[in-house]
Amino acid sequence: MNLLNAVKEEFYFTTYNIDQLISKYLIKRLGVEDIETVNALGLKGRMTFETRLDLLMQIKSVSASEKKKLEIYSKFYQCLMLKKDVLTHTSEDCFRFLRENYPQEDLTHTDKKVGKILTDFVLDVQHIIERISKVPILKITADHDHSRVEKVIDLSTI
Repeated sequence: MNLLNAVKEEFYFTTYNIDQLISKYLIKRLGVEDIETVNALGLKGRMTFETRLDLLMQIKSVSASEKKKLEIYSKFYQCLMLKKDVLTHTSEDCFRFLRENYPQEDLTHTDKKVGKILTDFVLDVQHIIERISKVPILKITADHDHSRVEKVIDLSTI
């Protein structure tokens, strides 16, 4: 299950980046200089990740397929934050959605297949957030089958 643990770690990292991007986007929309000025948005903010994501989807137009992906991502986030194993969680809809949208017929080992599906899904969600917030991602990393893809973008222009 090392691969799955790596995916979970990447999921946490991605969620942190997405949360920061959403907060920075909302701060720009509010015309505020510093993220900590708005109590609801800082790292210790009162708005949950799910609330920020929902607000972003209400402010920006997203396609039905993007909205579905973001909702599934939010479900996985809740599942992981509650320390439940994603593979045994009763979220059948989430996995059905992932199996239908991220087929991995070429992989035979279940852990690798699930890891690859989740990695592809996480990268897809990062790109959606990057596009709708018009703010580049800090770092996108994917590591499966010993091939590492990394993209680092300077956020100083924000």
